[in-house]
Amino acid sequence: MTQPNTKSKCSCKKLSWRHTLRLHSDHFTYLLPFHKGNHFFEGNTVLVTSRPSMCTFPLRMMHSYLALRDTNFSLLPELWLMLDGCIPIYSWFVARLHAALAVKGVSDNHIQAAGHWASDAFRVYIRRHPMLLNVLIHSQTTL
Repeated sequence: MTQPNTKSKCSCKKLSWRHTLRLHSDHFTYLLPFHKGNHFFEGNTVLVTSRPSMCTFPLRMMHSYLALRDTNFSLLPELWLMLDGCIPIYSWFVARLHAALAVKGVSDNHIQAAGHWASDAFRVYIRRHPMLLNVLIHSQTTL
């Protein structure tokens, strides 16, 4: 979904392309062409399901995203684009993911576990906003 923060590490072989996205009635899929754990370089299909019990409705969110993306950037091949047509960088994505989860009352430990990060290095990319810290400190929500 993102490019590395360091330009020298950017590679188009790791990007997901718009033409690989497939929408279905209860899920969508897209191809993740390469990642460091894929030693055979054949890619993986990402499957995102949508269930009535889910509060985020990922399929509906994907339809909304695609409508904006295809209207503004129909000629660009990348699947994931920002409002200015650029590919998001890792730190941008992690900061917004953390902000969204913090507002929901999810602790850093849960974010670390959900992201499968072995260390707390992910915190380097997160800018703490005083309002988000307040939510984290006073949150009563647990997973």
